[in-house]
Amino acid sequence: MTITVTPQLFGLLTSAAHSVSTFIVDSGATWSMCCIREAFRTLTPCRVPLQIPNGAILHTVAKGCVGDIDEVFYVPDFMFNLLSVGHLNHLG
Repeated sequence: MTITVTPQLFGLLTSAAHSVSTFIVDSGATWSMCCIREAFRTLTPCRVPLQIPNGAILHTVAKGCVGDIDEVFYVPDFMFNLLSVGHLNHLG
């Protein structure tokens, strides 16, 4: 199966993802991550390599709390905010 994302849909997703309140719920992501500094209530410096779906390696800058969710990675070089289903299950 192939999923094709049109330029219009990609633009819509990209615009929505850069909103502090918009997260993509991802059942395949290991960790939750956010690219917007202002979304965090707390931040602790933390550098961890993350492999994204295209195979590239990005590094976290910090880890903190977004809303009521702890242990969210701050990854300013990533273009989306991801809410990991596995991460939420781990937190309870």
